[in-house]
Amino acid sequence: MPKLACPCGYIHNLSQIPDAGWITIRDEEFDSISTSGLGSEEKLDALYSASGSIYVCPNCERLMWAKKDSAEFVTYSREQPN
Repeated sequence: MPKLACPCGYIHNLSQIPDAGWITIRDEEFDSISTSGLGSEEKLDALYSASGSIYVCPNCERLMWAKKDSAEFVTYSREQPN
């Protein structure tokens, strides 16, 4: 069962489809794919292939982002206000 652990200890369950994550795609890639002559199913496959993933921790609000073609998640935390 795939899981993603936040540094605060929260565990994201990635085995559910769809899961609670966000799909990310660059605007230029989205435009290129959406205006292509591909059929609906091929466009959907191309969009998923061009996308990354973001998960937001419900406990600490850190973002965990895996860019396109990456299995590694980089974690970002909120800056404290001055």
